[in-house]
Amino acid sequence: LNDHEMPLIVACIEKPGNLHRILMLCHQYRHRSTSVLSNLIVVMPDEGERSSGLKQLFQGAIDHFRETILNQDGASVHDSDEDCLPTLMYEGEAVPLLWSRLHQHNDNGKQQDERTSSPQEHSIIGIDLHPNALTLSGYDYASQAQLALMNADAVIFGYESTGIPRNMDDMLNNWVQIPSRSSINLVAAMSIIFDAMFSAS
Repeated sequence: LNDHEMPLIVACIEKPGNLHRILMLCHQYRHRSTSVLSNLIVVMPDEGERSSGLKQLFQGAIDHFRETILNQDGASVHDSDEDCLPTLMYEGEAVPLLWSRLHQHNDNGKQQDERTSSPQEHSIIGIDLHPNALTLSGYDYASQAQLALMNADAVIFGYESTGIPRNMDDMLNNWVQIPSRSSINLVAAMSIIFDAMFSAS
């Protein structure tokens, strides 16, 4: 995968601690593609009166990552570092913003004509259990699941507690599931999917 082919990575996160671990995971792939972090979209739950406090915690995690990891040499943060930071949004506003990013992403990366762009032309994969899900096999790196991931426009990871939000679930046109005898936490699931996506790049 090159920078133009990198899909949007959408992670629904409830805990600021998970966000820090996901930022570190994405940062591990900086030498393979600098666009992983910039293509990361973090979706937070809508929490009414508590939402502003939650957003401050999430933004604090991003700021801490920028200052301690992206800026390890102690110099000031450059504009290019800002471009590598993820997008933060609430669940309720996610769908229109995701469609906007998908159109922009395809226009920039795949030179798709905006006049012919439609939801059906985007490959949007949910990482979730589903009757029609493709199963990712750790022994077959040419599987249908891996090929689907490598050609995706967006890959969506749901919340650990409730899965992919209903409004975002309506965007999906494909699913990939990770075989496991027990539940897998969000960071582990993302690590497995990244390995499948980048293994052939």
